[in-house]
Amino acid sequence: MGAMEGGEGHFREVTLPGGADRGRALRVQARLKGGRYEIIDVLADGGMGVLFRARDHRVGGNLVLIKAVKYDMSQFGFDRQRALYHVYSMRQRFKREKNVLMEMAHRGMNQVPAINDFFCDRNPELERELPFGRFEDAEVMTLTGRSMAVALSAEPYIVMERIYGQSVRQIMDHVSEARLLEIARSVCRLLERLHRPRGRPDGSDLSFIYMDLKPDNLILDGHGGVWLVDFGAAIPVVDGVRQGKGAYTPGFAAPEVRRIGHPGATVDHRVDLYSLGAILYQGFSKAHIDPMTCATPFEDEHPVLDLGLLRPDIHPLTRQIVATALARAPEARYKAAPEMRRAIEAALREV
Repeated sequence: MGAMEGGEGHFREVTLPGGADRGRALRVQARLKGGRYEIIDVLADGGMGVLFRARDHRVGGNLVLIKAVKYDMSQFGFDRQRALYHVYSMRQRFKREKNVLMEMAHRGMNQVPAINDFFCDRNPELERELPFGRFEDAEVMTLTGRSMAVALSAEPYIVMERIYGQSVRQIMDHVSEARLLEIARSVCRLLERLHRPRGRPDGSDLSFIYMDLKPDNLILDGHGGVWLVDFGAAIPVVDGVRQGKGAYTPGFAAPEVRRIGHPGATVDHRVDLYSLGAILYQGFSKAHIDPMTCATPFEDEHPVLDLGLLRPDIHPLTRQIVATALARAPEARYKAAPEMRRAIEAALREV
């Protein structure tokens, strides 16, 4: 990672480590919030965000994590308005993630990263020369017939605590049946609190659908605890009405999630139980072919390959848990996380 003087100030160029953007160069502000935070390098990146390691010079240079929006301007060509809407919508989703994390703190969820700071600063990526020219600090976007100001120099950043440990992805190929079930039980407990409606001052009830449950978003700490990270795709549910579409990862998404834009598609908390079933399926099938990675909306009528054919040594109760969670029809799955947790606890008494 190199440091250089940009036309507007000091920035660094980092290389993204993984995914479809592996090797892509990204410009970041070297110091943020008046020099308080100093970017070190990239820890991870996903479809919508990038996570930096940084030092907090206000507290002796302690290591912290800073999450920022990751933009892809290459898809908009000369269309300035579409690019502006992309910035606007990504920022809205990012701020929603901040609100979700704050709500999790209010619910006393200790296995979720705590927010230490939230602020706005510059983003050198938005100062690059693009096909339509450069963005101004203050742009005007037209949305549904009305004009809206977009402050390009006010990029949001989240500072959060760092969770030390391994992801479930890193260990799932060499853990026992019992340990994978224990992890799933812990995830159910987290989902119970996430899915449970909580009253708000305005009298409405608020709950959440996590939407993007996968092995990479589950971290095991050194004490055996399971942490749920990356709430960028989480959707609020107010008085039973879903507020948004969220995002998903192929191979872990329920059939109705892949049809979320279609009329009549019903998406509720049971999609998270499906995703947990997919994690168990992939963990138990180990190196075997996973048919769900090729799933498309047109293949929903094809059942997932029976786990018993791949792993006849897995206990029947465990196989039944996976089959129920992966039912194509939501009404055939577990009704809620507590029901799935009790089934897992019954299987743990037998394995």
